Amino acid sequence: MMRTLSAGAKQLEKNDLWKYSMAAAASVGEMLKTSLGPLGAYKVLVDYLEDIKVTSRGAKIFEYLLEDYSPKYDKNYKPVRANPILKMIVEGGLTVHKSLKDGVITYAVLSGALMEKAAKLINEKIHVNTIVKGYKMALNWALEELADIAVKIQPSDRETLTGIARTTLAKSYLGPSSAHTLAECIVDAYATVVENTPTGFRGFEPEKAIQIVVKAGGYTLDSRFIKGLVLENRLKHSLLPKKIVDAKIALIDDHMDVKRTKWWHEIKISNAADIGVFKKEEEMILEKMFEKVRNKGANVVFCKKGINDKLLYLFGRAGIMAVRDINAADFEMLAAATSAKIVPTPDELQESNLGYAEVVEEKIIGAENWIFVEGCRKPKAVSIVIRGGAYMFADELKHVVKSAITAIHQALIEGRVVPGAGAVELELSRRLKKRALSIGGKLQLAIQAYAESLEAIPKALLESAGVDVLDKLATLNALHKNGEAGACFDVLSRKLTDAYREKILEPYSRHVIILKSSTELVTQLMRIDTAFLAGRRSWGELPKVSEQSTEFSRKAIIGEPGSYPTYGEPY
Repeated sequence: MMRTLSAGAKQLEKNDLWKYSMAAAASVGEMLKTSLGPLGAYKVLVDYLEDIKVTSRGAKIFEYLLEDYSPKYDKNYKPVRANPILKMIVEGGLTVHKSLKDGVITYAVLSGALMEKAAKLINEKIHVNTIVKGYKMALNWALEELADIAVKIQPSDRETLTGIARTTLAKSYLGPSSAHTLAECIVDAYATVVENTPTGFRGFEPEKAIQIVVKAGGYTLDSRFIKGLVLENRLKHSLLPKKIVDAKIALIDDHMDVKRTKWWHEIKISNAADIGVFKKEEEMILEKMFEKVRNKGANVVFCKKGINDKLLYLFGRAGIMAVRDINAADFEMLAAATSAKIVPTPDELQESNLGYAEVVEEKIIGAENWIFVEGCRKPKAVSIVIRGGAYMFADELKHVVKSAITAIHQALIEGRVVPGAGAVELELSRRLKKRALSIGGKLQLAIQAYAESLEAIPKALLESAGVDVLDKLATLNALHKNGEAGACFDVLSRKLTDAYREKILEPYSRHVIILKSSTELVTQLMRIDTAFLAGRRSWGELPKVSEQSTEFSRKAIIGEPGSYPTYGEPY
């Protein structure tokens, strides 16, 4: 077989490939399991530009694992290859994150545990196809049992929704008071938008309806829900009022300035008086814009593009607040929040197009100016302002808040939740072990191995809490055997509790996707028996268009032969 491959190519046989796959899955699982749960450890990520990020999010860690800025050749100019199995695991985790905005670490830990159990069965001379069949049967049973464990929720059950948000926020190790405050803000924001959306929670996308603003330099308890919008803009003229009460808001899409002609034009001025006439004509155009806005009753103007300084002066003299250069996404959300209609120019502005807010005010937070639009009537877009001690941690909290919003949205769409803190995995493991006894032969061993792999999640949570893992796990198994499906260990309060009673809940669909994704990944990896790694072309085999172009590409773009590539790489 090797003779049929090109020079430099490699072939990994089944035994070598299994070591390759096991090393990748086990290393990823071991690396990420310490970051699982509220007491999970943080990771420091440093890229090739020495940009530092501190995170405990699996998605961010996986993104760094996919980034490859290292040279493709070692000092002896031999090819250095990335682990293809690792890449498959990472891409699968990022796919899970796209669907859930969460669950990457659980996916990685479960995949690693499934691979380790499968390796032990292979060492016991159990055929791969038998393990694959057993894993798929166990997955179908697990989904059936998961549907039986799940409990229904109502959109009006605020306590349950707050519990879902608080469970997700706990992964960022917020204190109980901070987590409760943020959970309340999230539920308030979500419920406000759902209430004002005619089609309910199925009729909107949370990412487009809830704005999340991060500002470092404060305490997490200072985070709050804004029934309106927050704009990272500032007033550009000293005469403009800083605060408008009972605001009537106009949204102008185009530039508020003197229009220039589309084609090249020429103005002939024969004497000095003509210059004054020309300037006065421009001022009259701006004054007409100002009069049209004022006559329609608007006292706040938001312009997506620029506003002439002379026009800002006129607005300031009249006590009208004007804000220019607004981000396109914020501008659309502003229309949804204030119920204003966006008009192209002031000429098309009507009184019915105006939006409303109780207060529009410029506030200084730290060293930055922000425009707060608060007290909107029936807003379809709202804001959550997150405060944190340092921007690095506040930004991490922003992603956790997004995960919590997504968790609430998924729970309401499915209408079901399951117990968190490892309780659902322990209950599934117990039920699968019991059902496996009804299957004879080697399939029973594969199903039991699948059930034991599920216990890797509660084990990792107990390890991060620093308690006696075997003792607590034995106690929890006994409680589940006695019919307490929600029995779990709360790592924050450090006591055994019931997840249903304490509202430690997670969306039903989250566990369905994680179970399916991790099982599919592992079964696919087990069915691979050979890997072919293509060879790389040497310097001598590079295409030679001309001596000049070859020399230029080597020295100016790639570098001298044998050196590390600085831009691009040889074939």
